[in-house]
Amino acid sequence: MKGGTDRGVARARLLPLLAALGLVVLVCALYAPVRDYPTIALDDRGYVTDNSMVRPGLTREGLAWAFTSVGYMGNWHPMTWISHMLDVTLFGMAPRRHHLVNAGLHAANAVLLLFALRAMTGALWPAVLVAALFAAHPLRVESVAWISERKDVLSACFGFATLWAWVGYARRPTLPRYSAAALLLALGLMSKPMLVTIPLLLLVLDWWPLGRWHPVLKGGPGRLPRLLAEKVPLLALAAGTVLLTLLAQQRAGAVNLMDEGHRTLRLANALLAYPRYLGKLLWPRDLSVYYPYPVEVPPAWQLGGTALLLAGAVAAGYFLRRRAPWVAVGSIWYGVMLVPVTGIVKVGASAIADRYSYLPHVGIVLLFVWSLRGGWRATARPPVRAGIAVASCVLVALGAVETRRQLGFWRSTDVLFSRAVEIFPGDPGLRANAEFNAAVELASRGDIAADKARYEAILLKHPEHAGARNNLAAILLQEGRAVEAERHLRQGLSMAPRNTKLLDNLGVALDAQGRHEEAQQQFLASLEANPTGAAAHYNLGQILEWRGSTAAAIREYREAMRLDPEYAVPYDPLGRLMLLQGQTAEAVRLLTRAVKLRPADPQAQLHLGIARERAGDVSGARESYGRSLELAPSLEEARRALARVQARGAP
Repeated sequence: MKGGTDRGVARARLLPLLAALGLVVLVCALYAPVRDYPTIALDDRGYVTDNSMVRPGLTREGLAWAFTSVGYMGNWHPMTWISHMLDVTLFGMAPRRHHLVNAGLHAANAVLLLFALRAMTGALWPAVLVAALFAAHPLRVESVAWISERKDVLSACFGFATLWAWVGYARRPTLPRYSAAALLLALGLMSKPMLVTIPLLLLVLDWWPLGRWHPVLKGGPGRLPRLLAEKVPLLALAAGTVLLTLLAQQRAGAVNLMDEGHRTLRLANALLAYPRYLGKLLWPRDLSVYYPYPVEVPPAWQLGGTALLLAGAVAAGYFLRRRAPWVAVGSIWYGVMLVPVTGIVKVGASAIADRYSYLPHVGIVLLFVWSLRGGWRATARPPVRAGIAVASCVLVALGAVETRRQLGFWRSTDVLFSRAVEIFPGDPGLRANAEFNAAVELASRGDIAADKARYEAILLKHPEHAGARNNLAAILLQEGRAVEAERHLRQGLSMAPRNTKLLDNLGVALDAQGRHEEAQQQFLASLEANPTGAAAHYNLGQILEWRGSTAAAIREYREAMRLDPEYAVPYDPLGRLMLLQGQTAEAVRLLTRAVKLRPADPQAQLHLGIARERAGDVSGARESYGRSLELAPSLEEARRALARVQARGAP
């Protein structure tokens, strides 16, 4: 008898582990193609490839910046920044491993969801089905295949871990267990503020399945004040995150809390978000990286129908609260967790986003699966049970097939936006962004004339596109047409007044026209919008050096180098200034770094030669002067310097 009991215990321990392994295999199989995917020209540059604090990897300066940068990319999420920095430290800048980390976190999320639900309910196979449907649904693709959405999968990881830790606390309330749940929630909030509704969700889960209180049973409501008090510290964490997030988004110009003119439109869009996300869950076709925001209030029948749908959900939850409490809990999970992303406070230009459904949809899936479980337990007929089992497997398989199809649209920026244009062919803003991102990708090929023609073509059709104006202005600056560049930049700033690229380039355009004081104001405005802008610090240093403020210029050059050690341009002017101040060894070090980063720069080679000559390294000076002349045969200063060291002979 004892042997049979031991085997039963071993089986009960082994099955969840095997189920978890199956979930990991499922996610790995589904998302294997991402290992060959590039970065996407939509936030990936700001988050990783062009981020001067992320590119050096995990550094002390980067850690400090992660916690203090309120507003960069419109967010405050230090744990997300730290995770990107850690990726760079471990794997470098190639996108392959960054993508695989996202997929690994998604697999971990499916496993954590499984264990959390099993711990709450004691039911293994329903928990496995919820986790499998979550893992294999095509709406998850955006959160996993987009490197910039690390914040989504990371915050969910901490969120599901919080739920699991809360079960331990609910079963045995102790301060260490409560502290563990609170810490996990804090880490999740510092990954993405999506978890601000978790304290309310925990209160609902305290009812079912944890059974810590009941809204109707005798004595049940009496426990509610104590359970509410228990959530106060967690609510304080959430409230602090909300304030920081709103501040960050206001600083970035991503949100306007004072926009009264479109309040009705925002509320209507928020209301319609509920059936739209539900529809995407049930029929996940025509998924897009962008969904156009409505330009006018939807018709009354849509709003009324949605209101009736929500009222029906509330009524169903109320009437089934005794027999099927999971209906109310699943509906509340969906409704509450979707609140931060419904668009009541409008952020960005998209009406909805696939990534926003990552956590809310778990509530609907839970409702569905536990209803299936109720049907299973209500019948003993083998054909019915077999039908439920087969239907469950088919749903997971269909989700997996559609996920692989949807994943294919993320293999490049061009394909991703072409798909969006195919779904919404009548949206001019979307078409403009698609054309712009395609032009940015093609710009890396170095055909400046073709690049210029592409941006001009975009502006003929979409004159309001600030990004195209900025990139066209950058080309005009290379051609020495600063006045024309200024016109485009000012038009761009009229649409995006805090865009640091526009501000920096306008400063360069003004400086090229000799309007140095105006240029300095633009660089200062850029640094106010983003204090970590290495280019703005460098450009400000140039202005200060021209004005004779050498010490201030040195500080700006050093700050640009500190913020982005791979940013090549400050090393040469700083090396020259060190040489003028007699710090020859430091000048050699800086200028050596300058030519390493920009080996085709004849001026940097010339200045390194001068520094080496003053340091007594005649052979090194001869090499640098010779290289400078190879790059620029008409550079007389290099020619005279080379003749001088050659006349001295070998050292």
